[in-house]
Amino acid sequence: MPLVALLGIGALVAAIWTTTRDDGVRASRLSARAPATDAVDAASSVEAPAPAGGSGKNAAGDPVAGLRRRLAAVCDGSERDVRVVLADYGIAPLRHPDAAAWLVRETEVAARDPDESVNVRLGALHVLARVPRRHVSLDPFIEFFGESDARVRAAAVTGRERHGIDGYVDAVARLGGDPSPPVRLAVAAALGTCQDDASIEALTKLLHDVDRTVARRAGASLGRVWRGEPSDDIVRASRDENANARVGAAVALAEMGSTAACRVLGDLTADSDWDVRREALRGLGRQPRAARDEATYRLLAVAQDTSRVRTDRLEAIQALAALAPADAAPMLLEDAERDDDPVIRLFAARTALAGGDHRALPSLIPLLTVSEGPHCDEEDRLFVRTTARETLEAATGLEAPGDSPAAWKAAVARIVAGDGKALPPFRARYIREFW
Repeated sequence: MPLVALLGIGALVAAIWTTTRDDGVRASRLSARAPATDAVDAASSVEAPAPAGGSGKNAAGDPVAGLRRRLAAVCDGSERDVRVVLADYGIAPLRHPDAAAWLVRETEVAARDPDESVNVRLGALHVLARVPRRHVSLDPFIEFFGESDARVRAAAVTGRERHGIDGYVDAVARLGGDPSPPVRLAVAAALGTCQDDASIEALTKLLHDVDRTVARRAGASLGRVWRGEPSDDIVRASRDENANARVGAAVALAEMGSTAACRVLGDLTADSDWDVRREALRGLGRQPRAARDEATYRLLAVAQDTSRVRTDRLEAIQALAALAPADAAPMLLEDAERDDDPVIRLFAARTALAGGDHRALPSLIPLLTVSEGPHCDEEDRLFVRTTARETLEAATGLEAPGDSPAAWKAAVARIVAGDGKALPPFRARYIREFW
């Protein structure tokens, strides 16, 4: 096609795009200056997906029907999509107080409509949850706590959480005994927003929930609102025969940031349940300065215990490197060079490199030709060899000269001799992301 024709097509496309863009800008500015009724009309005319069901009140041009179509489309509670609805109806940013009042009123009506679809009612609760509190005069959520549909109850609890649960703690806490796990999960999240004795009592009970996700969330909320040393109830939960309670207790203890909490977490690193051990090890790696010595001691004990399963030691290595890099450096270098498990050697070296310690580079070279053994099956061997080569390539910025150790020694020697100055910073970022 001739160049002139191409330029002509390009100009036409640009003109169409510019006109469309300018029309959109003018329309939005006009909407911003229009009266409230115009804002409602403009908002209701926004194209939206068809409703998933409902009362049949979907006549073309009906602003209420238009709103309900939009509500059905956000029944999953997508933050972005709900924010778009609020913006389209003049609430974010607020330009039309009357339009906001109309939206709140009609959304509340939709939520209460017994003949409306569940999707519309759910979308209504999700929208109300994100409407600024100054636009809502009465509580639009508490009445839905007794709904037959668990999704509606959960959405109502989340809405109440977003608007604040002060004055509603008892009502929210009562739903801690709801038969639906998603409802109890919403309760556990909501109670973590209020430092209240009733909240703490309810969250402590939820540590023992039959659903592990609920117990874990209850632990996170409890740790957030707790002040001081671990209570006897939390310590007892850490020793409960129900593993869910121990998981929840580990999450709560990790948030407390005290030496006493670290001691209990240290005991949990030897738990029979992997989830409990993992939460304890990761929790120890997030401790503040006041509890760092105890956490470091506990993590070193796990990382250097060759009788431990590999996953425990890897978690401890990562946690220790994040918590106390200076204390971890000697252990990482020693493990990278001498540990019996090639996978441990590989990850110790990578962790050291991710922290900027170039001295771990030489320990990767023997891993290029690692053989099967008591700690290394065929799958491990292939993984270690491949990852060691990729790590050397990433750390040196060189294309692979092969798997021969001799091929890498010169490149690595230059980096080590240069005190790591030849180690490309962006390559170290790759190593961190691998973790």
